[in-house]
Amino acid sequence: MRKQLVLVAAGALSLGLAGTATAQSKGQGLAIVPFGAFNIPAVLATQADVGELQPKGAPFVGLQLEMGLSKTMSIGVGGGITMGQSLDFNDLSSSGTGAVGTADIASPRIYGLLSIRPGGRRPTGAVTPLAIEIGGGVALWSFDKLIVGSSVATQLSTWSGTEPFAFAGLAYNLPIGPRASIQLFGRALGGFGYKSTGLDDFNASVSGLELKSKFNLGFLVGAGIRVGR
Repeated sequence: MRKQLVLVAAGALSLGLAGTATAQSKGQGLAIVPFGAFNIPAVLATQADVGELQPKGAPFVGLQLEMGLSKTMSIGVGGGITMGQSLDFNDLSSSGTGAVGTADIASPRIYGLLSIRPGGRRPTGAVTPLAIEIGGGVALWSFDKLIVGSSVATQLSTWSGTEPFAFAGLAYNLPIGPRASIQLFGRALGGFGYKSTGLDDFNASVSGLELKSKFNLGFLVGAGIRVGR
């Protein structure tokens, strides 16, 4: 009798462990998310009543990789780049005439994120619709064809610079298959300041000019195809 009880207990324990492993596996997994979005940038650098560097909105394409840690949490890495983006040098003085210069720019971004799903996952392991996303990374600003007034700036590489940023947002998944969904998302991005030798030299070239980059707030809104768990 005792031997039979031991066998029953051992069987129950093995079933429990198998069930736990299955549940854990349904909370874990790998997903890839190619996406397209529209980037609404903030002012890159400004001086009150004098001028500003204002990037224009532009399409943004990227790729994100997510790994599940549990049923409610996953981590990820991603990156992307703006397409056909430009920037205006705006005159903000009382006698200002608007844009006095332009530049073609690109702002590739790399980032990491933490995704929290309050609803966890379905019994199949598929994600529930709503996710809260928080993360951060770095924007790699680069300039091309910089024109101020009638002058074409040289040594454009000196204007290239980095800007750390953090973001928070929401994502919503619409299932289109057992392992695929359309992922809609919106993020608010806080930039912590762009710096470059080119900006410093530009400020030094005009008496009283002190264009500076401060904390700024932009937005990214888009959609992607989430494939995997």
